[in-house]
Amino acid sequence: MSKQKIDSAVEKTYKLIVKVNSKKNRAVKDINVKILRYEKDPISTEQWVENIKNGAAFKTLILNASTDNEGNVTAELAAGTYEVKLEACGLSEICELTQNKEILLIEPKKHWW
Repeated sequence: MSKQKIDSAVEKTYKLIVKVNSKKNRAVKDINVKILRYEKDPISTEQWVENIKNGAAFKTLILNASTDNEGNVTAELAAGTYEVKLEACGLSEICELTQNKEILLIEPKKHWW
């Protein structure tokens, strides 16, 4: 087994919960949420090219999921720096994951025009 696989097998994982609510504090279901991890270590050319395809050279797409009926997306991730993106609304938040964390994103009010 490679050193990288062993290191990732013993890494502590934390739960990241992303909640998406409307301005009226109602859960927003079936909206796409992306979680990207910032790369700290040098990456290969192939990984860099794959990251570019996902829209960011030094971020790796970890999860691309839709919110459930309660407006949540839950992920178990290793410690690190992550970006949570809600592209449909143009929202994003960067967080350092060192413990279980909950992020609340409020969908902006939609204009009638």
